[in-house]
Amino acid sequence: MCKATQLILALALVISSTACERPREDTAQPAGTTPAGERPTGTSGTDSDNAQKFVNDLAAGNLSEIELGTLAQEEASSPEVKAFGEMLVRDHTKALDSLKQAAAEKTLQVPTMVPEKKRELRDRLSMLSGNEFDREFMDAMVEAHEQTVKKLEDRADDSPDPLQQFAATVLPTVQQHLEQAKEIRAKLTT
Repeated sequence: MCKATQLILALALVISSTACERPREDTAQPAGTTPAGERPTGTSGTDSDNAQKFVNDLAAGNLSEIELGTLAQEEASSPEVKAFGEMLVRDHTKALDSLKQAAAEKTLQVPTMVPEKKRELRDRLSMLSGNEFDREFMDAMVEAHEQTVKKLEDRADDSPDPLQQFAATVLPTVQQHLEQAKEIRAKLTT
């Protein structure tokens, strides 16, 4: 089925399902969230809740890595850390675009803002400079990439599910980032 037909069918489904609902107050929700007690459009049950959580977590990670990579290009003193930051921006922008495509196929929303907890890391790192920035940044990168590898390994599969395919596709890149982050961190601490 072509994407235009799929889009039209999805739109018709959304319109028909909302026509049967009673009117509600207009309440704004942050991107990637739904009103309490409701599921994201086009999903049902625990599997879809897990899928939305996966999308939220991975989008937050990619958005954060893009911001932090930009910060590293500006603030790092080590050429290796600067280059790592450049790679983060490039690779995580690409991964975020792929995640958006996979989420769209499952009619899941992708957050567009970095969550508060990850903004706190950026704010803390932006107050550092020189070698102190480099060490703290690389420590944060090792930790973040270890967590992301775990999430991707848990989801990766060769099934036709778009999120599982996404996870399987980006996992090798994130594993490479983790190994490179560990190598750079080791050089900075010796």
